[in-house]
Amino acid sequence: MRAAGALAAAAAFAVGCTASPAKAWLGFNLFAANGNGTWSSDGGRASVAELVAATGAGAVTIVPTWFQDTLNSTSVQPDKYASFGAHDIAAAASTFRSAGGGTVILKPHVDCKCGTWRAKIGTEFTAEWQWKAWFASYTEYMVSMARIAEAQGLDALVVGTEMIGTSGREADWRAVVAACRAAFPSGKLLYASNWGAEGWQVQWWDALDFIGVDAYFPLSRTPDPAPASLPAAWEPVLANLSALSQRWGGKPVVFTEVGYRSASTAAVEPGVWSGQSRPDLKAQANLYTALFDTPLKQPWLRGVLLWSWGNDPLQGGPCDDGYTPHRKPAEAVARAAFTGRAAAAAAPGSRAVPRAGAASLTAYSDGALAPGWQSWSFSGTFDPSDKASPPLPGHSASYSAADVRPYGAVSLRGLLPGAAEAGLNATALLLANASLSFALRSAAPNATIQASLCFCDSCSGCPVPSTTRPIGEYLPEAAQCDVPTDWSAGPAAVTAVIPVTDLFPVAAPGSGLPRVPPGTEVRRITISNGNSTSNATFWLDNVRIVVPA
Repeated sequence: MRAAGALAAAAAFAVGCTASPAKAWLGFNLFAANGNGTWSSDGGRASVAELVAATGAGAVTIVPTWFQDTLNSTSVQPDKYASFGAHDIAAAASTFRSAGGGTVILKPHVDCKCGTWRAKIGTEFTAEWQWKAWFASYTEYMVSMARIAEAQGLDALVVGTEMIGTSGREADWRAVVAACRAAFPSGKLLYASNWGAEGWQVQWWDALDFIGVDAYFPLSRTPDPAPASLPAAWEPVLANLSALSQRWGGKPVVFTEVGYRSASTAAVEPGVWSGQSRPDLKAQANLYTALFDTPLKQPWLRGVLLWSWGNDPLQGGPCDDGYTPHRKPAEAVARAAFTGRAAAAAAPGSRAVPRAGAASLTAYSDGALAPGWQSWSFSGTFDPSDKASPPLPGHSASYSAADVRPYGAVSLRGLLPGAAEAGLNATALLLANASLSFALRSAAPNATIQASLCFCDSCSGCPVPSTTRPIGEYLPEAAQCDVPTDWSAGPAAVTAVIPVTDLFPVAAPGSGLPRVPPGTEVRRITISNGNSTSNATFWLDNVRIVVPA
């Protein structure tokens, strides 16, 4: 980044015009569709606090999602496992503000369960009654969110996002805006238009306070463009947006979403989130630099809200090819633009941690987390002090993980003091030839429990063979025994999927599985509900990492 240019742009950005908010919106979209507990869980709260600490973000957009079954559906409803409500919205807002953040925006989405892009909603309606029914349901959804925004003292509400198939219905959308303004009189309203032609097609910008644009504009025709080419690529885009602003009397524009994957193709198709690619951290950082050095200078631009930040505190890292900049070079670019300063490293010795070398390192036992360990559990209600009754045979107490939703997890993180990685907020526990051990009891006879040690920089993508090898074997004939579960871990995020009845042991793995190489960084122990449709309750005790002497 050209530091002087970026900081000057940030300073100019904060000045604004009379129609802008008192302080420009510079921050991130908080996005994770994990149902109730998404942001109120230990992990969700830790992730929001980490966002402020790592980036200095002054604004966040909270993104809940409701659903309709198909394109022809006329009812918008919350999903049992993927939608969150007022409790999580309040938790995200309060955590962000307590951590030092400021502006909080609510941006409710609606998606199709059939997987079709929301821009297609309405395109298959053939009768006026369908439109009336759909807008009645959608308005009810938006008004419920507007009331939450008002009750929580939020700053703004996005009344719709990339609803291209419906946004031409001017009268209907004006009614949606009026209903939201009545329910949320204290805040600002905007709509998030698609980066294509939708901004010009919307004819009701005058009813809103800002023009919102999801700014996934292609900036190159070829992968990994030269950084010097990016400012010029922005010029026609910015000229078009300036003209749009002037068309509506100089109405300020907010980039309601803008972001880039850590992938060489990010400049070609910024909005394409799927597909595997080799992580390209430099490409993401270059695009961030161009974003903050060029568009940020425009007097009509009043907000940049990056896509995205999830509810996993250990998201991102050098092996991740997704949108989050966490623990990647782009994070430092964002922080410099937001605050004018780089991330500070943790002071040596500032964290307590169990040390390697003993026969075992306990993470949780007898109703309590060990010193140096934190619970960053997610998508469920977890309390280390909540003991099962009766306890596991032979144990005085056990961890209770109540009502763990699909893909929710008990997630324990060990902290390493004084490591160079701490400056990247990528703390870890250094181990050699380790294996994971714990005792578990499930409340359901057919539960599926996944357990893993997360190594390297991310659970989602270290450079290892793509096939996941099992690290344990279920022994039904010994299920009545309370034998600790011992698994050998491979060199990356290896997961065992185990059918659980009640108490069960898992045999030591065969000799064909590699041990953890000396010096490997173990970032997290995760024991999760692997069932995609139903909740699970299970109890844990004596969670430990065994290290041979």
